[in-house]
Amino acid sequence: DMDADGETTGKQTGVVALVEGSAHPGMASNLALTRVMKGQATLLLDADLRPDVSNGPGEILGLDHGKSGLYEYLVDGSDISTSDHFDGRLRLLPAGAVGDNRGLMELGATGLEDLLSESGGQRFAVVNLPPLEDLEVTLELAAQLDSAMLVASAGNTRRADLKAAVARMKRRGIEIS
Repeated sequence: DMDADGETTGKQTGVVALVEGSAHPGMASNLALTRVMKGQATLLLDADLRPDVSNGPGEILGLDHGKSGLYEYLVDGSDISTSDHFDGRLRLLPAGAVGDNRGLMELGATGLEDLLSESGGQRFAVVNLPPLEDLEVTLELAAQLDSAMLVASAGNTRRADLKAAVARMKRRGIEIS
């Protein structure tokens, strides 16, 4: 849902593309920056833990701190390593150096609730999720958040595919913003 200012109303919003290549990391970055510009403390969490994915939200914003990220936390048990930006209003937790599918499997098994509470106490969280395509874990993770923003690409997304994706998300009880 969106409020009168066109802003998502959930405190935790997942950004998910229908298919690969729909620029959802950019949308996640923009949503987080919008919150920051309004003075709202925001966590930007890159949970797209598929191997060989480049240009997550941190890289798009030029903020990736190069430390270990979510992948290392889930797979190796490393400490959560976030970095603060914009006078502490934006806390970034990057995906990390994703080498295989173990991080995505671990994230599906452990979920987001503990992770979101451990990584910052920020007022809002924007979570960059993997594309919906055929990843069941994306639906599982989106269902744990207050809402999800579904990103489609004009001219590349078939209306029938978009309707089917919305129906799948609604069956899971996912609030679409």
